[in-house]
Amino acid sequence: MLRAGFLVFISLLLSACQTLNSASGKVVKPERIQWEQTNHQCRGEQCSLVNMDTLVFPKQPHLNQLITRNLLKMANDEGANLANRTLEQYSQRFLATAEPGWQAWLQARVLDQHNSIASIEFSSYIYTGGAHGMPGRATLIYDWNKQQVITLQDMLRPGQEAAFWELAERAHLRWLDSKNLQQEDPNFLQQWPFQKTDNIALTKYKVQLIYPVYALAPYSSGHPVLDIPKTALLKIFKPEYLR
Repeated sequence: MLRAGFLVFISLLLSACQTLNSASGKVVKPERIQWEQTNHQCRGEQCSLVNMDTLVFPKQPHLNQLITRNLLKMANDEGANLANRTLEQYSQRFLATAEPGWQAWLQARVLDQHNSIASIEFSSYIYTGGAHGMPGRATLIYDWNKQQVITLQDMLRPGQEAAFWELAERAHLRWLDSKNLQQEDPNFLQQWPFQKTDNIALTKYKVQLIYPVYALAPYSSGHPVLDIPKTALLKIFKPEYLR
């Protein structure tokens, strides 16, 4: 049941085409790497497993290393040297200590690409017993021209951070209304107040703030996603990030 449920969850995140534009304008198409490992000693239906769905970009070792490191963070690979550890090593370590039924699903995908900017999303689902597993999502914004990760601070005009988070709080209220959460519980906002996040994606028409479960709402609400249209950011973001 856990595996079937996650297959539905992860299939919704897959994009039909994952291509990026390099600094020269040439399309860089990543290779999609998929594999699954199980405990070789298990023969029943409750075998522990690791399922990997990741990307490798040709001639982009720095970005590929960032993708691996972010996936390992999503896996909560505590105590590991993330700079030198591989996904295969994580899988071996997980399966060596896993109890029957434990599962780790990790995915990297291109969420959006336009001009020289790519937003990559990382998804995870880790089950180590209990009523349900723990899903996770994270993001990375990469600038092909600069060959580096872009943060919110890089995109903001000077002195505009407070204005950005004001817009984010309004987006939060819109999200609450769309889910009817305050209508169902007048005290919902007091119990689940707005929080800032580092998980930011830059798409062609909007900025998305992606939250973990339990951040803004109960587990049943999944991963809240707050949308801020770029038209609202004209005086807040630098021009190169509004194209």
